[in-house]
Amino acid sequence: MSYEEALSKIKNRKDRPLFELLDKYPSTDLMKICEDLINNNFHLKRNFPAINLDMKKQDNIWQLDPLKDRSWRFQLHCLIMMEYLVKGFNVSKDTKVLDKAIAILMNWKDNNYPSSSSEMAWNDHSTALRLIQIANLFETLRIHQYRVETFSDFCFLADIHCSKLADSKFYRQNHNHGFDQDIALYVASQIFNGLPEANEWSSLAIHRIRKQLKHLFAEDGSYREHSPSYGVQLLSRIFKFMEFLKHTENQLNSDLERIVEKHIVFLSHICQPDGRIPNIGDSQPQLINLEKLVANSSMKMPDSIKYAGSKGKDGAPKKQLNKIFPDGGYAVFRNNWKFTSRTVQLVFLASFHSRIHKHHDDLSFTLFAHGIPLLIDAGKYNYNYSSKERQYVVSSRAHNSVIVDGSNTDISRGNIEKSGITDYFISEEVSFVCGVHFLYPGVIHERCIVFLSKMNQVFIFDNLRGKKEHTFEQIFNLSSFLKCSYEGNGMYSGMRNGKKLISIQSLLNNKHHTFFGSKEPMAGWNSLSYSKVSPNYQVVYKAKGFNTKFATHINLQPDQLDTQGIESFSWDTDKDVISFSLKNNINIELQIEKKEKKLMINNELVDVQHISK
Repeated sequence: MSYEEALSKIKNRKDRPLFELLDKYPSTDLMKICEDLINNNFHLKRNFPAINLDMKKQDNIWQLDPLKDRSWRFQLHCLIMMEYLVKGFNVSKDTKVLDKAIAILMNWKDNNYPSSSSEMAWNDHSTALRLIQIANLFETLRIHQYRVETFSDFCFLADIHCSKLADSKFYRQNHNHGFDQDIALYVASQIFNGLPEANEWSSLAIHRIRKQLKHLFAEDGSYREHSPSYGVQLLSRIFKFMEFLKHTENQLNSDLERIVEKHIVFLSHICQPDGRIPNIGDSQPQLINLEKLVANSSMKMPDSIKYAGSKGKDGAPKKQLNKIFPDGGYAVFRNNWKFTSRTVQLVFLASFHSRIHKHHDDLSFTLFAHGIPLLIDAGKYNYNYSSKERQYVVSSRAHNSVIVDGSNTDISRGNIEKSGITDYFISEEVSFVCGVHFLYPGVIHERCIVFLSKMNQVFIFDNLRGKKEHTFEQIFNLSSFLKCSYEGNGMYSGMRNGKKLISIQSLLNNKHHTFFGSKEPMAGWNSLSYSKVSPNYQVVYKAKGFNTKFATHINLQPDQLDTQGIESFSWDTDKDVISFSLKNNINIELQIEKKEKKLMINNELVDVQHISK
């Protein structure tokens, strides 16, 4: 069948909605971007400035790299700028805008098909997102019967892109890129439904989507690729896909709704009290509006999600403040759903499901209180993997965990699943979680956290066992909002505007020191925005030995030590029993056994849940 024959079927089908990848822009901003693009000032995404790229004066704009940025090159070959032009035409009906979009696409084809010198031209992800742009532009032209003579060129481009995405050797199985490949293949199969293999592409895409979703989202609703903001991005994509599916005969929506409902519960817990995603993995601290996300779909917003999303102003709170996501490897403890200066949130990580967006962050945690993040992960920086800043933010030292012999954990594929939550207990006053990883050769790292929600205190217990002597460093990264001072007796305070907001104290008299924006070694840095780093204080406790222990007390009300401080503490190393009491008559005893943990609160044994791994 020729493309001309296929077009008769394509022209006569029902109109399809556009599958938009970008956020909505105000029409005035959108038309300014379109005007810039017509004048060869290329806008990609908000992270990047407009760059002048003249297709007539420059031999091959697709080889350029003016910002020396991998993500910029990626977005260029996704043809993301064409979405601005299509949106701009739908607002203005100015055909010059469509002419520019067609010119960009054909120039890309002339310079990158069948092969290209740019590594991003036929990248697994850019190929998928570019196909969506091709489909959107074609559907816009088809609906308006504009430039019909180019339709065969579009069918040709769709054919070669779909064939590539359908190829099992090109496909990214168990990967968020693969999910976008599936969506692109399905969308194109519906837009270019007259092509001979369209039905096969459609069936293949749906089959793959079901498998990808099982990998991407754990049964407990958590996102398994280690960076919660990418779960938000994927959720937005799923909502758009669900809307697109309504215009087809596919029955996938019920499966998608079940996953979405569970993931929204996960997000309501993992979001900081200020509504931002914590700086975990490759996440940046973006503001998430859960209610707006759900409002863009036909789903009903649960009252508990309204409450979490509105910071307690709307809806009704969940009964459960604290939540364990054992499949995904997250524990989230809070003292309140309503966002006030007293609201505390702790997020604990113990998971290694794949190498995708994976940092050296096992058994790390973040801590939010007093309206701001206090203990943080370093963030993403960017994806220029050779840069020293990127190498630092993914390193073990950039996370609140323990490092061995100054090196990073081994996150090679052979170690996948050698990290996870093993035990937990949840109550209104005391919550407990324990995790373990085997990501340092010959070393077992076990970490237990006790969270006293009404007292705003946290206890961290690290038990490290090795076959030879090692140097161990327990790391705490304070937010850039805080200044740090040493108070004596192994205690450091984090202050803002002269007020102490947090104290960190070693209970085993470990050696200690701090870094602040150090370059040799690189320590005490974080990235809150794209391609930028800021200095922060890093507190380090240090010990040597075969078997080493750290016990650390974190107090979020350091001005109340007289009434809420520690009265006694001991760690019986022979029996591995930790005992401590506080001045307000709370007594805790934690017995660390090889298989299961025993926890006593005020001499009463509680029911600790054990997860077999």
